[in-house]
Amino acid sequence: MPRSSKLIIVGILLVGIALFVGIRYETTAIAECDVSVSKEMLQESLALGTGFILANQKPAGNFEYEYDWINKTYNPEDNSVRQAGALWGLALIYAHTRDAKLLEPIERGLAFFERYSKVRTDGARYVIYPGETDGSLGTVALAALAHIEYLNAHEADLSEEALTHQKDLLDGYLRFISTAVTRDKLFAGSYDMNGISGGRPSSYSDGESLLTLVKAARYRGYPQWEQQVKELANAGYAINVKQALKDDPDSDTTKGYYQWSSMAYRELAESGWDDTEKYGEYAIDLADWMIDTHKVLTRTRNTGYAFEGILSAYAVANDRGDKKHAQKFRCAAETGLSKLTSWQLGNPAANTFITSQFEEDSKALATASGGAPSKAWGGIQNAANEPLLRIDVTQHQMHAVIFALEEIF
Repeated sequence: MPRSSKLIIVGILLVGIALFVGIRYETTAIAECDVSVSKEMLQESLALGTGFILANQKPAGNFEYEYDWINKTYNPEDNSVRQAGALWGLALIYAHTRDAKLLEPIERGLAFFERYSKVRTDGARYVIYPGETDGSLGTVALAALAHIEYLNAHEADLSEEALTHQKDLLDGYLRFISTAVTRDKLFAGSYDMNGISGGRPSSYSDGESLLTLVKAARYRGYPQWEQQVKELANAGYAINVKQALKDDPDSDTTKGYYQWSSMAYRELAESGWDDTEKYGEYAIDLADWMIDTHKVLTRTRNTGYAFEGILSAYAVANDRGDKKHAQKFRCAAETGLSKLTSWQLGNPAANTFITSQFEEDSKALATASGGAPSKAWGGIQNAANEPLLRIDVTQHQMHAVIFALEEIF
């Protein structure tokens, strides 16, 4: 047989093997997604998590930051961004469930941040959280997001006076965020007690602030920001994603920006505005990065935040008819949420670290203190065998659960 014929046959065989391996890999990837997450399972997890957030709200309106449920001790540390995030979480749960019992706690939380805020002469409102010597822009962004979700869901039921007041508060927070934009179209990450923005940009507050302004532009009557938020999204992607991943393929900067920007890119992709198709691609590419490079499914700490981004990308892929990515992202979300649900106290799927603490089962915790429900009930651990329950860990996971209920089910 001529050498050229042999080379052709070998080439055909190699192509055939490659195709077979590719098909087998793809089939295996789909087959390995054998975790079944039911609507009922997620609804129960959401109900438990909601109860935990409510049980840990203080009379003032903020929340217990972290509770060790085995030693029954509280962490005296605090974090204003995570506090505002917990309030946003309650507002998101209300928007999803329309459960009237959430309204008073949400309004108490909104009043807390109003009480601990100041207004500059230009009308910009910023938060001075108790005990902090400087402020984080993320706190203002998340407080504003709480207002946005609350108003979107409850506006029709507010009196004219209450509605005007809430809109004024939101407008002040948004004004502050929009004036913290740097020359590079990022955000100054901090500010002093006089409301003067400064400090280096942070990928976290870049993402949080971007999401806030995108949602305000789409839902709260700020169409004049359409062009600005696209410029901010472009700059954030260039620096916090492209440049960061060039410097480090598994960049902490990109990780900090990840879920916030993914949610913002989804909003932009679905906005109907001009030239927004690329933002859907950004969300999909970032979810691929989170799964394939950052390897979120192998992480041993709580990664609920990641599924806020992955399920945003799932919604984009599903809307586009991109079945391969939709399947991949759904599989990752179901696998991840199944694992993380086993870290929730009181959940029927709770792992042995939790259930082994009690003679019968983890439900004994509910009546551990004289018949009164424990503040730990429904909280989610930050690791499989770590008894610390941090308010933001539960909040992020509950938001991911809401996304799963709304997008998958």
